[in-house]
Amino acid sequence: MGPSHTQPHIHEENGAVEAAPCLRPLSPSGRRRRKPAACGAAMLAACALALALALAAPQPAEALGGISGICYVACTNAHIDGPDGGNVFEVTFPEYGITATGYCISGSVYGTPLPGTYPFTGEPADDGGFQITVNCRGAGMYENHYSPYGAQNVGGFKLYPFGSVEVLKRSAAPEVTDGNPCYRLDGAAYGVYADEACTREALSLTTDSSGRARSERVLAPGRYWVREKAAPEGYLPDPGTYPVDLAQEDCRTGAVPALHVEDAPLLAPVDALVQKADRETGVPVPLGDASLAGAAFTVEHYAGRYASLEEIAVAGARPARTWDVVTDEQGRATAGAGDLTGNGRGAHGLPLGTVVVREVRPPAGYLLPDPPVLVCAVEPSPNEPNAAVYRVPTVAEQVVRGDVALLKLGAGMGGDGAADSVGGGGANGASADAAGATTQIPLAGVAFDIVHLSTGEVAARLVTGEDGRASTEGLRPEGLDGALPYGLYEVREDPATTPPGYRTAEPFAVAVESNARTYCYEVVNELASAPEEPPAGNGPAEEAPPALLAETGDALARAPRCT
Repeated sequence: MGPSHTQPHIHEENGAVEAAPCLRPLSPSGRRRRKPAACGAAMLAACALALALALAAPQPAEALGGISGICYVACTNAHIDGPDGGNVFEVTFPEYGITATGYCISGSVYGTPLPGTYPFTGEPADDGGFQITVNCRGAGMYENHYSPYGAQNVGGFKLYPFGSVEVLKRSAAPEVTDGNPCYRLDGAAYGVYADEACTREALSLTTDSSGRARSERVLAPGRYWVREKAAPEGYLPDPGTYPVDLAQEDCRTGAVPALHVEDAPLLAPVDALVQKADRETGVPVPLGDASLAGAAFTVEHYAGRYASLEEIAVAGARPARTWDVVTDEQGRATAGAGDLTGNGRGAHGLPLGTVVVREVRPPAGYLLPDPPVLVCAVEPSPNEPNAAVYRVPTVAEQVVRGDVALLKLGAGMGGDGAADSVGGGGANGASADAAGATTQIPLAGVAFDIVHLSTGEVAARLVTGEDGRASTEGLRPEGLDGALPYGLYEVREDPATTPPGYRTAEPFAVAVESNARTYCYEVVNELASAPEEPPAGNGPAEEAPPALLAETGDALARAPRCT
């Protein structure tokens, strides 16, 4: 009857491995050899070390030049003796949670080691595994496998204790980011952690241009957690923490578990695409009767950064999206949220890139700007992290301006060609025609108020000169094409300045609608009463007919007399 041996038994809880008691090998005479007491203490210490390693969380290999540690070895066919064949061993690595099958590798002259914990080393192999050697020299041996040369080393197998994980990143809104160089998938930084709280980082990863990041084969089997530490260019950081499981089989076969993640692209929040303003004041308040409403714009978005229209043309770029918008009363042209791009996370706005704002129709009373095109950037905010900014362009336009010119004339006195009551003849006085009738004469010192009808304010006050002329041209602000902004005005003669003997002219309207145009008018004052005719015979003098009202005429018909 063969000797009785204590067999090892393994507890699965917590991955712990418990070694069998050390046995003193039998001597060839059948009596047990004495073994120093230190052997038992050393074996207990080794068992305690194995238990501690088993309970420890998996850690990545610090160096891939080789591995080493403590394993548990138990022969599974110790009953086989001599020529019946070699021994087979169950080798457990509590640090990695792996059990493998090993064999005697030292030669037939060595004995079979008893179950116990032994040190091992592993040399790296070409396939990512480690060729294992378990050092059992100095171990006790089975009686039927005793050798005076000592115990066999165990090996003949590879261990695959480590594996890899990878992160595969993509955009949460590929329709926004694909083909847009402002968004990049490379450069995202991820931490791989041994705990869900992400306090123990096992390693870090950085994505390539395709959004892939694969770790080295340095992770022990187990569950890891992945968190983004830095988002790539053009994206918002992902706040999530994601588990990924690395199985023993993955380590053995080289399979790489992949974690698929998405980042939302940065978008610039947009309240308005463009803002109109008056060029003279710089504020969105129209002058005169002009309006900021109704300006039509075409707004184009280009995927990429361009500084000018020339760069866009050279690149052959086409707009990724186009909006046709019209300004409101405040001069703002907006696009609804439904007309803007989404980032896959519920936000809407303008993608990073370039916006071209082109005005195609000015509002009433304004001129198209020169040039009518602005090139604007949509870019990451320099002041706020994880934000993009679109600086709403202000398109300042020049209001239509014009002038009013007046020629003030008074009706002359007929009859004998005597001078009128105003002027003494000649250039500034009355002139007589061939029949001796007196024609109209210029009147000096007559004041006119030009009143803006919509506000009731006096826009200008003119006083005629010696030639009867007065114009707003002398009141023009420097560099502008007229003194009067676009609008409807009324010209009113100041009765206090009407020359004696004349009727005050009736007010008349002037519409300033064309830029840089002078609207010319002749304002004729009729005599307050007609000159008396000598009575015919001895009868009473006839009553004079009523004076005619002043006449006005547009410059289009009478410009030669006005200029």
